[in-house]
Amino acid sequence: MDNFLANFQQDDLRAGAYAGEVLPDTRSAWRDYAREATALARQGRQAESAAKLGQMLKLAAVYRSFGGLQNVVQGEEIRYLAGMTAAKLGRNVTALIQSPYLEKDASDCLVAIEAQVGSEVRQVRPSFWRNLEMIAVQTHYRLSSDSASLADTH
Repeated sequence: MDNFLANFQQDDLRAGAYAGEVLPDTRSAWRDYAREATALARQGRQAESAAKLGQMLKLAAVYRSFGGLQNVVQGEEIRYLAGMTAAKLGRNVTALIQSPYLEKDASDCLVAIEAQVGSEVRQVRPSFWRNLEMIAVQTHYRLSSDSASLADTH
């Protein structure tokens, strides 16, 4: 997965894709990133731990950028696990996350989700959508440098 993400070019993402294509499930890879981030933090290697969380954000961006409800939801699942891991590891790791895939503001996160899901939002119940948005905002705060206030909400 590291090699894929290192060569990832957002401009070429949809080349050869068909409408409605769903990206493969990569749960094992992103769960590995969370475990590795935790292990690195326990070894006192906070910068490397933060970089693993950054990799999770980059992978989530791949899913989100590809678009469509299923892809965006999987991207948010990846971000959620990254956020839960960041909250567990604390401010020493969270403050070191330097990712262009982490929005400056939680509202930007919601705008990105809505834009990439598009009209497919009608395929889910309003309660599902509200929950996804609420979790996306919580995740954003867990990953941002302002995460101290939400560190205990997991």
